[in-house]
Amino acid sequence: MDAVIITFDLVDMTHERYGEVCAELAPAFAAQPGLLAKIWLGDPDRTCYGGVYLFKDADSASAFLGSALAHSVAGNPHFGGLDVRRFAVDETTTALTQAGIEIVPGRNRYRAEPLVPAGFSRSGTSGRGFSGHPWRAGAPRQAPPA
Repeated sequence: MDAVIITFDLVDMTHERYGEVCAELAPAFAAQPGLLAKIWLGDPDRTCYGGVYLFKDADSASAFLGSALAHSVAGNPHFGGLDVRRFAVDETTTALTQAGIEIVPGRNRYRAEPLVPAGFSRSGTSGRGFSGHPWRAGAPRQAPPA
């Protein structure tokens, strides 16, 4: 399994228009051979957007990166500061840490319920919430839904 992470700054396009463009392009991404999932990223306050793409194998990731769809993203004048990174997925460790969703087979091998770290809450209304995690200090975050 391979992952591709693409991020960029939105240039001369509103957040609303970007949402419309994404909705128009979503079927093309969904039809990409070997794509298991695309997670759409967005931070409208910083105008930073992108996606995390999970592919079934390295060949599928390579085919996507060479596709007209990927080239249309790379060549879009509204996407400045484009950053593309490719990774192999550590499937062994990922199988141990996918409490909320199943990305690779083996979900919750050791526990039936998703784990919430000590001092954190699922709702974000009690305890420290995820914003209190030391490596995310200062970055407001919400806990995942229960």
